[in-house]
Amino acid sequence: LEFRRVLFRSAEIDRIATDPRVVLIRLAENQGITHALNEGLSRCRGNLVARMDSDDKMMPTRLERQFDYLSSHPDVTILGTQLQAIDWETSQLLSPTEHPEQVTDEFIKHQRDTSEIWFLNHPTVMLRRCEVMALGGYPEYRVAQDLGLWLKVVQAGLKIHNLPTVELHYRLHPDQVSTSRGVRREEYVQIVKECWKHDAAMQEE
Repeated sequence: LEFRRVLFRSAEIDRIATDPRVVLIRLAENQGITHALNEGLSRCRGNLVARMDSDDKMMPTRLERQFDYLSSHPDVTILGTQLQAIDWETSQLLSPTEHPEQVTDEFIKHQRDTSEIWFLNHPTVMLRRCEVMALGGYPEYRVAQDLGLWLKVVQAGLKIHNLPTVELHYRLHPDQVSTSRGVRREEYVQIVKECWKHDAAMQEE
């Protein structure tokens, strides 16, 4: 069954790639998601880049709303939206996320002290490519490369905002790395220490 699924995906990708608006990039070898993300960013020609996963569903309003917002807020580097997850067993939509419209140092510190840090939905992001690439792009981590990037962006004094509207339906799977909360806890702590120097800066002051 899994082999058939891989063949179907490959055939579907090849079909989509026949569209002249699509540029299909095939990497010579699997070097992990971080390499693929940074390779994709480096090959983009526009400065505004929208990201999503292949099995998610984007709302028709998403790109226009994000483009308009970033056009009127040139000081915002990364813009996310809310999403609703799709339960993998029932296909029912779960409750939407409620991420803050403005991500601040204070909000990140509060999350770090009280719960897992999660303030931005990676598949919903539209970002300014040049500013992100100037920071080195996504950092090399096994999990949560996106969190590492978001923290680097905030650390650099750049802004992250979220639209209050749901613009994407996110499909859950039982074997996703992002659902293995116990496994990734220590790695998250390490990423925060390396990418967010807020406490150290406060102590120096």
